[in-house]
Amino acid sequence: MSAKRKFLAAACFFVLLFGLTGTGLAAQASSASSADPSPGEVLSGRTSEETPNPAFYLLGKSFTLRLEDGGSIIYHFSTKNTLDWQRTWAGRPDRANTLGTATDFIVTNPRPNIYFIDYLDDSAKPSKPVTIIMDLGQNIATVLYGILPTQEELAITPEERVKQNLPLSLVRIEVLHAGISSLQNTKTVRHSETADLVGKRMRYDYRSGDVYEHQYKSETLFTWICLDGMEKGKTDSEACRTYKIADQLYFFIWWEKTVPTLGALILDLKPESMHTVGKLAGFSDAEQTNVVSVVIDAKASILE
Repeated sequence: MSAKRKFLAAACFFVLLFGLTGTGLAAQASSASSADPSPGEVLSGRTSEETPNPAFYLLGKSFTLRLEDGGSIIYHFSTKNTLDWQRTWAGRPDRANTLGTATDFIVTNPRPNIYFIDYLDDSAKPSKPVTIIMDLGQNIATVLYGILPTQEELAITPEERVKQNLPLSLVRIEVLHAGISSLQNTKTVRHSETADLVGKRMRYDYRSGDVYEHQYKSETLFTWICLDGMEKGKTDSEACRTYKIADQLYFFIWWEKTVPTLGALILDLKPESMHTVGKLAGFSDAEQTNVVSVVIDAKASILE
């Protein structure tokens, strides 16, 4: 088993053992009031009366994300541990409308009115990791769909992928822009791609004890180096994208080629914050059939 897959499996065990992510909104404080959630707090078993659950505001509410292609996604936080969703397509007779329920999902709000929501769409095979950046201040959203490889795709060797001129990474992504309860079009404000991180070197000290350095080479390529932890000494360069959510707040996405893994996180570079939280999604088993999405949570520091 590779170090990355060991990490995913170990992270799942850690979540089960210590309740890092909670289950849906189940970590909500039993006597939570209408107080605003505490920015940057991950939905977790660590939540208490003194630390209101970041998803408290979402409980019982519905949000309609109207996509730029005319389709829509409706999300309803129906109970403390249930996220219901419905996807409708426009002008796509080849795609059936889908609906589902996620009972194990992640919510955090790095800034007031901005929510990071992550779950697995189990209607797809393999399960599809989904991340939403919901910006209630601007009434817009950015939706990331991760597409992990099928067994047929996994059977294609790296050498064959090069011969067939296929991307080196088996992971694909789809990023969609949406208005919340209003139509999204080319003139609508959106979270735009940015080169703000290019040229920076960042250090991330994860709650797990792992330490990584990121070197942002271009808008579409970065290099990671494991300084300490399970992958210590390993390094690679991966495809990436960065979206600017607010001043010094970024949505960073990357997908790896050696082990089919998708990462997505919110990076807050305000001096008083310097924190990142997000998810790492991939296969947790040697057969590469079981998809998991686990919380990654780190302190950030700028090296240069």
